[in-house]
Amino acid sequence: EGVLPILINDSQKNCGTPLDTIPPCPPLLSITNGCDDAGDFVSGEDFENFLTWINPMNLCEETDDVVFYNVYYAPPNDIDNFQQISTGQTVLDTTLTHKSDLYGIAGCYAVTAVDTFFNESAFSNIVCIDNCPLYTLPNAFTPNGDGDNELFIPFPYRFIDRVEMNIFNVWGELIFTTTDPDINWDGKNLKGKDVADGVYYYNCKVFENRVTGVTQSADILNGFIEVIR
Repeated sequence: EGVLPILINDSQKNCGTPLDTIPPCPPLLSITNGCDDAGDFVSGEDFENFLTWINPMNLCEETDDVVFYNVYYAPPNDIDNFQQISTGQTVLDTTLTHKSDLYGIAGCYAVTAVDTFFNESAFSNIVCIDNCPLYTLPNAFTPNGDGDNELFIPFPYRFIDRVEMNIFNVWGELIFTTTDPDINWDGKNLKGKDVADGVYYYNCKVFENRVTGVTQSADILNGFIEVIR
């Protein structure tokens, strides 16, 4: 009669590779930009944010396979709306320099880590950076036609959206007004006539580009301008 062979059904074996769906721990972000050490005549164009972060493999025992990072930025007028500004930063590349053409250095940043299975971590700590506005005015100019110092203009300024500048004569009559932060007063009154030599007075509200949007400075500038012809 003979013995029948043993038949083994292998159809239920799972030969696939286990799928890793656990994201890495987030990086730790810090930012510097030189605002705290800036001099009075440093232009806003000279500032940039220098982002640096710590690899979560150095922070978290559960994370051991980070392969790249993504960097996110939210602009001052919408600080909850993060947009990706850099992708695929390699695991050894933990720095980025950034500023916005529209908003200067103001805004919020976050970094994520991505592992070999393309699991993306939660955001790192969110770091929000503010601009460091500066706006100061001289007290004299010489609109006499010699080509030097012909316009009343501010000293070099930074991160200013607009101003509300009003200039008055000694009797309190308004003779010039502008919202242009460059001012560019040529010594003429509202009728286009040259004002006389002497002292004039101004008040100036300054509106700054801040991380929370355009904000009026708490300080209203008040002073005098001497017109010397």
